[in-house]
Amino acid sequence: MEDPRDRNILHAPNDLLFSDKDISYFSNFFCGYLLGYVKGNGYTPEPFVKHSDSNLLLFGYAENDYFIKQYEDDTEYYNEKNGLSI
Repeated sequence: MEDPRDRNILHAPNDLLFSDKDISYFSNFFCGYLLGYVKGNGYTPEPFVKHSDSNLLLFGYAENDYFIKQYEDDTEYYNEKNGLSI
């Protein structure tokens, strides 16, 4: 069955099904899990940074280490994201 919702519209989280808090927790857990898995297997990539604007989240590999940072303040997040030189 095809989903009737327009995929071009971002809908607010549904507190009964998957709340904003649930989405943030899942995103942080998922990114942390993947970074831990890659680090545990000894993979050394080229430096990179990825981001999740919806969760104010930066993660990646820089200076010989994996990292994940979540911000509470969107101004601080965007300043950090825009200032990256990787």
